[in-house]
Formats: sequence, structure tokens, C-alpha cells
Amino acid sequence: ALNYRGEDVAAQINVNLIGVSNSVDAVLPGMRLRRRGHLVVISSLASYRGLPRMAGYCASKAGVSSLFEALRIELKPEGIITTTICPGWIRTPLTENIKVPQPYMMEVDYAVGRMVEAIRAGKPHVAFPARGAWRVRLLRFLPATWSDWLVRRYMRKLTRK
Repeated sequence: ALNYRGEDVAAQINVNLIGVSNSVDAVLPGMRLRRRGHLVVISSLASYRGLPRMAGYCASKAGVSSLFEALRIELKPEGIITTTICPGWIRTPLTENIKVPQPYMMEVDYAVGRMVEAIRAGKPHVAFPARGAWRVRLLRFLPATWSDWLVRRYMRKLTRK
């Protein structure tokens, strides 16, 4: 993999996954005492599939999504709900410096509106924008050789723009 470094992957997992787990650890006891609560996490469309030059990020966000999937099932009987939010690219100062293709870029206001809607509705999961979400979800159900071919082709197309 291009410039792959295990220590970078570990750092992303530490921030994105372990950080989320530590945060849940801090608030869950109080929610359990009250027998109610709402845990919300920001994952990513990148959690659905490994993408070139984003191995650590994809792995960490897949871990976040799986963690909340398990918590959703486990905590519901205790009156605690979860919402996993999987946005695509959001235009921020951070994304300006990322050197990978960023299709379907969204403005912050749009993304926040979608997040607030999902949280207020108590949705267990939301992924957006729709045109990016259905594509990455579909890739999970295709044979690996087809999925890999489509990702390579798409990434080449994006880098030519």
C-alpha cells in the first residue's frame, strides 16, 4: 500500500475507535442508572469498505460502526438507544489537506442538518449523501474481484479530474 505505516493505522484506531469506546465508558454508567439515554457516534461511509490510501481510517470507522451495532442490540432493553451517523466527505479545514479523491463533498450546514434529523428521530443508523451511500453499500455485496475492480476504476477516474 502506498506509504502504509502500521503506526499511522494504530494512531487512527486509537483516536477513532478507542476514543469512542472511552467516551461511551464515561457516560454509560449514568445512562444505565437512569435506564434511558441516547448514544450518538460519527462514523463514515468509509466504514463500509476498505478504500485505497485510507486503510487506517476505514478500519477505525468500521470498528466504530461495529461497536455501535453491538451496543444498539445490547442496550435497547435497558432503555438506551444509539445512532450511528455515516456521512461522506464534509468540507472542513481538515478535508482541505487530505490527498485522496473526495466525491460528493457536502457543506457543513447540510451535513449537520442531516445529523440532527437522525438524532431527533432516534434513528439507529443514517448514511448520506444517498448517491454515495448506496454505492459503497452495494460494493459490500458484490464478489470481491468485482468490487475491487470497481473501486480501482472509480479511484482512477477521480484522480484524473
